[in-house]
Amino acid sequence: MRTHVPVGSLVLSLLVVAAIPAVAKEGKVSELYRANAMVPGVVGPDAAASVDIKINRFSTEAEEATLQTHGPQGLFQEMKKQKKTGFVAIRGERGYPTYYTQEFSEGGNRHILILTDREILFEEVYNREITMQFPFTMITMILDSEGSGQGTAILGAELIWDEAKDVLRITGYSAEPVRLEGVRLINKK
Repeated sequence: MRTHVPVGSLVLSLLVVAAIPAVAKEGKVSELYRANAMVPGVVGPDAAASVDIKINRFSTEAEEATLQTHGPQGLFQEMKKQKKTGFVAIRGERGYPTYYTQEFSEGGNRHILILTDREILFEEVYNREITMQFPFTMITMILDSEGSGQGTAILGAELIWDEAKDVLRITGYSAEPVRLEGVRLINKK
């Protein structure tokens, strides 16, 4: 069953991501964030985990244009060819490289959008499930001037570029995104 991700303030702010000029585009950065990932509807030791999010660079304007010109499936193929922008990992486990990272300022806060691929399970491939059409994990963070804030992670996201409104639209399979609580800047160089 295909559902739309609930549009809260975190997701709503990203619908205008392409319409707002990014803060920084070129050059290397080194920022490490840590957050507590809270999985809705799960009880026990698997309900929460500590997550590290490392940003090494922000996507260029040419890379951002890929989203508009190639569409969601083309973006997935194109981003694999691009230089990685960082990684995301559950602490103590092997992480996933990120391929697209964008930032912008709004309302005195710093907004960061990160895209990576997601692990495709054997059952999805074997059963040819519709979830195969949703290859992205999308992470958003809204941070204050000290680098603290909150965020979400949408696993299995489908990204659609709405040309008429010049915005990124998100649909997904999660009834509720994973909440990133207590996001904090650990290290910045």
